[in-house]
Amino acid sequence: MTILVGENWSGSGYVNNKTPSSGGGTWVSTVADMTYGGGFANPDGNFNIVPAFHSATYTDTKLNVVAYSGNTGFNYSNPVIIYARADANDSGYPNCYYVTCIVGNNSGGGTPASVSLSKRVSGVETLLFNVEADNFGATVSLEVNGTAIKVYLNASLIIDTTDSSITSAGYSGFGLNYNEDGEETGESTVGALTIETVAAATSSASTSIVF
Repeated sequence: MTILVGENWSGSGYVNNKTPSSGGGTWVSTVADMTYGGGFANPDGNFNIVPAFHSATYTDTKLNVVAYSGNTGFNYSNPVIIYARADANDSGYPNCYYVTCIVGNNSGGGTPASVSLSKRVSGVETLLFNVEADNFGATVSLEVNGTAIKVYLNASLIIDTTDSSITSAGYSGFGLNYNEDGEETGESTVGALTIETVAAATSSASTSIVF
């Protein structure tokens, strides 16, 4: 694999025309926020995240992000989102594949920590797989390679599936709940981030691997 982008966003301010603390990538945030279905993050409705798209488009890549998702209430998580093959960087509702990282709140029956894979096609969101797993401070990777889609947690494969809904080149990026006034408890942030090329697609089973 060849690293196309490598940088670190931790502690530097996030998105909204901010620059990473290290690395030379160019990022755009031409939409104020993106909206996702609440069922993938909390039971109370939709949630918005502030996005950052890499300025180049890619077809087959692996996006790696150190995720620090947050929690601001018993049942409300502030997720870290990473996505690939987004067809627009100026829309709050792009077609894309995306991974949602939730830190969770397991006390008293709250939302468990999880990593999920979803897709949005023509405005319709579909949850493909959800894996309960601790992810705070972990490296979460989304690999799209032809119709093969894989999600890794600290280099361990946790989701392995195929889907042919989105095959064109698109934008890779991430999104978070971040307050410009400071990194308050409960907000989500990201650390080191890389975008890599991937080798030719290999066979992929339509199964979720839970550990």
